[in-house]
Amino acid sequence: MGKLDKLGLRYDTYYQYAELTKALEDLASAYPELCQLGSIGQSWQGREVWYVALTNQVTGCHADKPAIYIDGNTHAGEVTGSMTALYTVDYLLKNYGQDEEVTWLLDNRTFYVVPRVNPDGAELYLTTPYMLRSSVRPWPYADVSGMPGLYAEDIDGDGYIVQMRVRDDLKGEWKVSKRDARIMVPRLMDDREGPFYRLYTEGLV
Repeated sequence: MGKLDKLGLRYDTYYQYAELTKALEDLASAYPELCQLGSIGQSWQGREVWYVALTNQVTGCHADKPAIYIDGNTHAGEVTGSMTALYTVDYLLKNYGQDEEVTWLLDNRTFYVVPRVNPDGAELYLTTPYMLRSSVRPWPYADVSGMPGLYAEDIDGDGYIVQMRVRDDLKGEWKVSKRDARIMVPRLMDDREGPFYRLYTEGLV
């Protein structure tokens, strides 16, 4: 078994921040000649935005070689990307000295990998029922954050999370299909014949 096999890295789950940090620290410790761990800065909530520089330091400094940049998890829910980036690091280190192409790449090139660009958003996504697209930082005003909003939930216990209709004849963007009352169709710009509805995911506030 190689060094990485003993580290117990898993790819059947999504790592929270502390788990990802430990995985990167373990990789850097296991392969100090190939992997350097650093931070490009801190997130709004104070988490390090980790990067690793992968190259054979015997053949030259990482900063002096042509480089390839990889990152993941730019948006909060893109946690698959962070695990894919981590797997890339795993694969390159595990196969150095075993695979001819990997060995050549790390001897002659540098890989800069930032597995999780958005650690705050990913942590919220992984540890709460809430989700958002990007940062947890309130914008543009400091008091915008308030309380979290609607999150998906099976309210009636039927095993499905569906869409809820809320009537709004003034601003509603949807109307009931004339062919099938179960179906909502978009409201046309010149449509004045209601009733009209807004659609929301079944859930709780």
